[in-house]
Amino acid sequence: MRNCQTSRTCESVGLKADQLVALASALGVSVDSLLGLAAKPKRRGGPAGRARKLFDQVSSLPRSSQQKVLDMFETVLAGESARRS
Repeated sequence: MRNCQTSRTCESVGLKADQLVALASALGVSVDSLLGLAAKPKRRGGPAGRARKLFDQVSSLPRSSQQKVLDMFETVLAGESARRS
């Protein structure tokens, strides 16, 4: 493992497997992420932020309520589209 505090100075740090496990555990991360091997989490598709929260809330509603929200959403979008044309 390398200890790099700046891009110019790097030194090798020799750790045993059990030491890596203990360090990862103490930091609350996996050994793979500690070594820079863990895959980055995939971003969910779709909107982010406030829109994501609203869509998540809508998806937990009963289907009939979801349909009402989607109908309103489509009406607003159609109006915006017509206004821009």
